Amino acid sequence: MWPWDIVANSKQLEGRTFNREVYSRAMGGNLVALLKSHVPAIEKMDGSLLKQETPKALALKKPALKEVDEHMVRVAGGSSPPFPFPTADAYYEWAGSHHKVPGIRIPFLAVNSIDDPIVAEIPYEACSQNPWVCLVTTEHGGHLGWFEGDLVGREGIPPHRWIKKPVLEWFAAVLDIVDEMGAGSGTDVGNPREVKDGFVVETGHPFVGYRVIQSGMEITAGTAKLLKGL
Repeated sequence: MWPWDIVANSKQLEGRTFNREVYSRAMGGNLVALLKSHVPAIEKMDGSLLKQETPKALALKKPALKEVDEHMVRVAGGSSPPFPFPTADAYYEWAGSHHKVPGIRIPFLAVNSIDDPIVAEIPYEACSQNPWVCLVTTEHGGHLGWFEGDLVGREGIPPHRWIKKPVLEWFAAVLDIVDEMGAGSGTDVGNPREVKDGFVVETGHPFVGYRVIQSGMEITAGTAKLLKGL
């Protein structure tokens, strides 16, 4: 799932009664709950905007997502610059990814569900004009859904998502193409890479990389907290 035009999608989310009362308030409540869990650490951050704005967010009653963003995230959601933003919409405009599509110059896969109640605006035209971008849409899947089998799950095991299979197949296909290009030219393809703290990263870009954990391994521990609010 890719959020794209956050301003437009926020209007879809907050402008429809069902979406606002069910999805938006659920995400807003999850953000406030996540904030509460970090209050002991935030209270030690003297002089920070986050400490200053946290009481305002915690005072909200059943807030919609945009209310939390307006009261706290736009102000203290990151480092300065670019934070703080004058409004939540200004923050959304900055954070939106739709205007970045023309500049993408690496293989890029985006998967969206047409029935996603939160991400309704999808930049089909911009994606179709960039050969580096592969945009996939599914008829069903909801918001980060794409479930199959038993939706309830068994013995605390979360329901299975089928989406990871085609995504991993796409990654494998891209790597095959890269390997073929490298074999044909006799050189390594892409920017220079190095291993740092167990991660393979591009030289000069140490904060973006990957690490192979174990072939076929699934990470489940801690995902409830990780995915809360999405």
